[in-house]
Amino acid sequence: MSKIYFYGGAFNPFTIAHQQIIDNLINELTDDDILHIGITSHDYKTYEFDKNFRLEIVKSYMNSKYIKKFNWEVSFQDERTWNYLHKIYDNDKIIALIFIS
Repeated sequence: MSKIYFYGGAFNPFTIAHQQIIDNLINELTDDDILHIGITSHDYKTYEFDKNFRLEIVKSYMNSKYIKKFNWEVSFQDERTWNYLHKIYDNDKIIALIFIS
């Protein structure tokens, strides 16, 4: 059965620690699993880097290492995590949701 792994954060900046978390997680994924990376951007916070730049940096990293190795998605997360994930994934497809921190 497939599982959805969620890793969210500002990635401001995208660091080696973020990369290591993703790289270590890869060993846990099967062909049916999905890794969803949500880039947060809130009006009440000040960010060092623009949200579009942060999104492109994370996408570039994923494309450079994992373009065809498993299912993954990188997108903006502009609301609460639970609501956000329910909008993206059909409730019938969510078998297990695993948050990475």
